[in-house]
Amino acid sequence: MTSKTEIPESDATSYFDALLSACGFLTRLPVPFRNVPIRTAAWAFPVVGVVVGAIAGAVLWGGLAIGLPPLAASILAFIASAMVTGALHEDGLADCADGFWGGATPERRLEIMRDSRSGAYAVLALVLVSGLKIVLLASVAAQWGGLAGATVLMGLHAASRSVLPIAMNWLPRAGTSGLAVMAGRPSPTTACFSLGLGAAISLIVPGWMGIAFVPAGLAVVLAVGYLAKAKLNGINGDSLGAMEQMAEVVGLLVLAVLMS
Repeated sequence: MTSKTEIPESDATSYFDALLSACGFLTRLPVPFRNVPIRTAAWAFPVVGVVVGAIAGAVLWGGLAIGLPPLAASILAFIASAMVTGALHEDGLADCADGFWGGATPERRLEIMRDSRSGAYAVLALVLVSGLKIVLLASVAAQWGGLAGATVLMGLHAASRSVLPIAMNWLPRAGTSGLAVMAGRPSPTTACFSLGLGAAISLIVPGWMGIAFVPAGLAVVLAVGYLAKAKLNGINGDSLGAMEQMAEVVGLLVLAVLMS
């Protein structure tokens, strides 16, 4: 029981401290350390996504402004986002591809996912998903231009991270250690706030087409979450990374359909 002299966690931590904690967790940006539990800071995941998307969007806009073809500018934007995050989510996608399809038991699959070496499944997943994202982004940039493309990236990165607290709250953990266990379980209120914030931010996409990003992300959470439960008996940090990457590519696919 909490004593009268203790301050509840939600009152003791500022929103800014939580944002810095979430930023330090999801990116490699040199932010000051804040001792705020990730389960508490998870509401800020979409805001961190805006930061990542803004940096990638600035690279996209700058590349087009100096005359680069949309495909080349999109590749540079993709590189920028991977550098900002330290390829955290891409690494999760690769590990899931190897682990989900490379082992016969949950224990063996987790062992494969902890191995730093990449197998054929990992390479294929990275090449295909990354290539599809780049091509789709280039199509958006060619039709809408650099500034609109930057808003797409901000909305997409925000929405793809806003669904992660839902998965963290809803799904069991695979094992007793790892990134997902360390991050903790956000409250339903925190998870829903993150989701709503991601949906609100996605409205910056021209024509409000970004509103489809969050439903696309939730569909990915259901699909990858089902696989993780079947293959690992729960989610781990790599599963969350795979969810984020697949939410990005599915969101761009939906956007391409709407644009057509």
